[in-house]
Amino acid sequence: MDRTDCAYLINSTPKYYYLLRLHCALIRRYAPSLAWPIYIATEVPNDTILKQVVKEFGVKIIALERKDRFFLESRLAASLQISEPYIFPIQEDFLLERKPDSEAIREALTLMTYDKTISSMRFMPCPGPPTEKVYQGWASLKGSTYMFSFQATLWRREDYILYLSALLDIPEDAYDSLCPPGLMEDKRKKWIQVDFNLAENQVGQRKFMEILGDKQHLGWVRQGKQANAVYMSPWPYRPTAVEKGVLGQWAKDLAVREGFSLTST
Repeated sequence: MDRTDCAYLINSTPKYYYLLRLHCALIRRYAPSLAWPIYIATEVPNDTILKQVVKEFGVKIIALERKDRFFLESRLAASLQISEPYIFPIQEDFLLERKPDSEAIREALTLMTYDKTISSMRFMPCPGPPTEKVYQGWASLKGSTYMFSFQATLWRREDYILYLSALLDIPEDAYDSLCPPGLMEDKRKKWIQVDFNLAENQVGQRKFMEILGDKQHLGWVRQGKQANAVYMSPWPYRPTAVEKGVLGQWAKDLAVREGFSLTST
């Protein structure tokens, strides 16, 4: 994990700043050799917590304009400000819990470097590939219900940008018959992008195939049916620590074991 041409990108907002110190501390503890620059993109860059995270962990802050505060816009705007050719977008609540598989990660970047047809490599085996292995540990996601997922995935940055841009080019009035009536702009955006989950639902998956369907998308093969098989992967974390805005008890317990006390805002 000594390459520096991949950006580790966390998009965050004040509601979830309380997770950032723990998130970064777990990286430094379990992946101390990770040389990827770590970025935090946010529309409130001068927050005290962010300043502490920068000082403590050496992360870089990407300041977003207010117009880019929404879920998809923030990810696109941040990706456009990064110069690295590869990007690893991650959410604050994807908490690294043990040592990553350095060899698998090195292999992923090597494959993408030498095979330009590979657009993405998903590190989380859930949702995983439906096919047999084509490389050691990896299989094609072709035919999967979730060709795109927000779970931890290594991306060719230009392709990630293409997909986000395509989603945002869909006219919002296309959802008039589905969206709850009377929502103001912020709540309407949240419904389309988060509650309706545009990027991962059938609308987004069709758009993904239209934009990037001719590229290769690989995923890590799940090593077993047991729940903790998600840890047998390149970047071992549970799929989410926050559900419907509530931090899970397991994440609170993890924080305590790691020397943190989490208090959500």
